[in-house]
Amino acid sequence: MASNVPPLAPGVLKLQLNQTYGGATNLVNRLFFSFSGNLDEASALSIATLASNNWSADLGAHLTSHLSLDSVEVLDMGSPTGNQVTVTAGHLGTLPSTDYSPALAVVNNVGSVARRYRGGKPRFSQSGFPASAMADNQHWNGTALSSWSSNFNGYVVAIVGHGTNGGQVISCVNLSLVQGYTWKEIPLSNGGIKYEKVPTYRTTPVTDQIQSWVAKSQIGSQRRRGVN
Repeated sequence: MASNVPPLAPGVLKLQLNQTYGGATNLVNRLFFSFSGNLDEASALSIATLASNNWSADLGAHLTSHLSLDSVEVLDMGSPTGNQVTVTAGHLGTLPSTDYSPALAVVNNVGSVARRYRGGKPRFSQSGFPASAMADNQHWNGTALSSWSSNFNGYVVAIVGHGTNGGQVISCVNLSLVQGYTWKEIPLSNGGIKYEKVPTYRTTPVTDQIQSWVAKSQIGSQRRRGVN
């Protein structure tokens, strides 16, 4: 039975990358991974440190120094008291800051899963690409995109299989906690009504292994900072 309380997701961890892009703060990217064993504090710290250290070579090399990775968080999604760690990163993109593109212009990486379902696919939307990587005002150029796509998949693969004292990261997954939405009427002080979209959560979360990530050539738009 569905509920209005988010379900726990045993055996799943959240990896969150907190970034700043010039004056645009609270840029957040999230990846989810399945894991075996126990995600103790030392294990979570090991994964967060790996994700932080690999960011510069795999991802930061394609981004301008206008963008910084500020911190990396790892959270055990399986318990309300699950281990959560934060590693301060302080890494900058390595390309010239003067070549920056707008904060809302992103590369959309779309994950493919075996299950067919209605709704949006897994996404990882990254700001910080250089303006010189644009082929035109709607597309990224193929050379830059191909290199980014290869390195992004390499970044994910480096985390998958990472062994820790508590267990091992198994695969990158799509985590579905929401079954659907309903509209709730909210009375206003002026006598009017506004409508709020309220999620209906699953009793048991659904996870699907992400088989691969593909970077889309069309320039995306990041409209919801902090919630992507």
